[in-house]
Amino acid sequence: MQVNKAVNQQMISSVKQWLSPTQSNVLLDFFCGSGNFALSLAEDVSLVKGFEGIHEMVQRANENATINRIDNTEFAIMDLSSIEHLGPLFEEGNGLDEHTIAILDPSREGAAVLCQCLANSPIEKIVYVSCNANSFVRDAAFLLDSYRMEKIKALDMFPFTKHIELMALFIKK
Repeated sequence: MQVNKAVNQQMISSVKQWLSPTQSNVLLDFFCGSGNFALSLAEDVSLVKGFEGIHEMVQRANENATINRIDNTEFAIMDLSSIEHLGPLFEEGNGLDEHTIAILDPSREGAAVLCQCLANSPIEKIVYVSCNANSFVRDAAFLLDSYRMEKIKALDMFPFTKHIELMALFIKK
């Protein structure tokens, strides 16, 4: 589902290894797009909840789940830069606990508001995939209040350009 299939497979493999998902986990996939990570990890978890700001991508994610006969996914449109939209998801009693794991793969603008919400959540592990080192550094600062950065790696998703993908694993302190 990505331009560079080989690097995409490396990213998915790293996410699986780093998160070590089990059937006791619920996976939250923020900026889920058409389901690249969500659908790749769905068989390893009890439920996947994908969130995306672009309606067409949510439709594609649902279609991809149907085509691949994956029935433990829920995809929803959500403004992931709005505390008004994110706030209810992170309220106590909404099912987020130490068995929840998360992936975020935002656009170049990053995910400052989301990372502020995640920092105050009980989520056990977070993998942040970033295509912009500057927004990643800004957003990671929010997470580092409550999480420790366990691993980080760079991947050359777009050879012969100045762009790289960063991946980092954050573990609840």
